[in-house]
Amino acid sequence: NVYDQLDDHFLLMYGDNYWPIELKKMWSNYQKLNAGITTTVFSNQEGTGEYGFGNNVVVSDNNYVIQYDKKRETDAANGVDIGYFLIAKEFLDSKILGNVSFEVDILPQFIANNQLGAYVTDTQYFYITNMQTLKDFEAAAKTNTFLPLPQKYFGG
Repeated sequence: NVYDQLDDHFLLMYGDNYWPIELKKMWSNYQKLNAGITTTVFSNQEGTGEYGFGNNVVVSDNNYVIQYDKKRETDAANGVDIGYFLIAKEFLDSKILGNVSFEVDILPQFIANNQLGAYVTDTQYFYITNMQTLKDFEAAAKTNTFLPLPQKYFGG
């Protein structure tokens, strides 16, 4: 319901993940790939993702998502989508209504049209899915002095 209020390009983020955003690198990758959407994918080489070594995306050698596996059932998956998306408004359906799932109703069409790019990172992300992971994040935030995004990203 906010389509008309969106900027031409915008950042969509899941609310339960924290990752020290690499916005300039993400934007450069987004422009290079010329995809309608790019997602940030954690490489998860050490199995430190939310589900251990359970990955949910297959990223091609040229940094496009070729499969999104929400149930983490494919052995071909080589990363974890952490929910930091750069999106071109023009690629979205302005008439879509109702409560839709971004992962189920939007992303598959972009994958099918080779329009879901990937920014792959080795930088650890943090997830908040229960009280223990909330405590883990709080400890990491104190240890690493995580800061909020500067106000300039919010029109301030």
